[in-house]
Amino acid sequence: MRRPWILLGILAALLVAGAVLSGPSTGDGGGPQGTLALRRYLGAMGLTVRDAATPPEGPGVFVVLTDLRDADQAGELVSWARTGGTLVVADPGSETAAAAGVGTVGRVGHYAFGPAKLAPGCVTPEIAGVHTLAVDAGDSVLASAAGGVGCFPISGGTFEVTTPMGSGKVVVLGGISPLTNALLGKGDNAAFASGVFGAGGPVVFGPPLPPGAAGPKGLIGSLPAGARIVLFQIALAAVIFGFVRGRRFGRPTFEEIPSPVPSGELVHAVARLYRSARARAFAGDTLRRGTRRRLRSRLGLGPEPATAPGGADEALSSTVAQLSGSNPEHVQRLLRGPGPATEEELIALGRDLEELRRRVEGSWT
Repeated sequence: MRRPWILLGILAALLVAGAVLSGPSTGDGGGPQGTLALRRYLGAMGLTVRDAATPPEGPGVFVVLTDLRDADQAGELVSWARTGGTLVVADPGSETAAAAGVGTVGRVGHYAFGPAKLAPGCVTPEIAGVHTLAVDAGDSVLASAAGGVGCFPISGGTFEVTTPMGSGKVVVLGGISPLTNALLGKGDNAAFASGVFGAGGPVVFGPPLPPGAAGPKGLIGSLPAGARIVLFQIALAAVIFGFVRGRRFGRPTFEEIPSPVPSGELVHAVARLYRSARARAFAGDTLRRGTRRRLRSRLGLGPEPATAPGGADEALSSTVAQLSGSNPEHVQRLLRGPGPATEEELIALGRDLEELRRRVEGSWT
């Protein structure tokens, strides 16, 4: 009974790991984790908002919500930012964030009542008018190299880091949650979005990979090395569990019973139960059914009929009476008579049935 629960536990662990590692959806849809509200808000501000595979020409903002670029491809984006563009990266564990000198040091943490509320704790142009930023507790806490300016401090790091790059800059966020449909209207998230994306020029939302780049081969290929190791360990544990609990090869191992039970002990135990319950009629009916079943088998009369007039079986009674030389009415009374009322009558019934069986079976020897 425990095996299905273990297998379900492994499956649940895989589903949770996949959900955590894949992160929230970063599409432009209208779901809670989408960015449709952000795009409409920026458009209402008079900004040009579009999707494109490459950064805009000249000054502008290039947004990377999910980033699967390698180190060389990330370096190309940072080089574009040096020419005067603003690169916004909402995937803190990506190579692009690392190229800007930003890494993760933990999670924002658990908040029992809604999202975490963070104070700016810095003075930068994009923070103007922002007093509180609402972020999801599952977002990352960032640390930056020299030259980066961290804002919204928490847990030994910051949620946002701005790093000047040439005549442009790279803005790395600890997660996409402040820009999603669910949280854009919370706190001063809308004002924060205005400061980050209103640097001038069009706002372009880029894909996870540049044009012509080979994407990861399936879900496993998109996972980091540590996650692949964990999945391999889970799969190995499942194989070992199946091998241990599965069919074994070779002869069965003989296990000596600590306390051998005599074969007749069960008979005596059942008899004592019948006696304590005063089940004389039931015991007598059991003796009669056993005798009838054995006699019908030995005489070739087939199974006992399910129903018979008056409960009688005249064919069996007449055959037994003829073979044993007994009175047919006496045989009928032994095989189908009333139940014994006392223990003495039960003992006498058992003795008479055994004698009748011996006489019938001895008639053809």
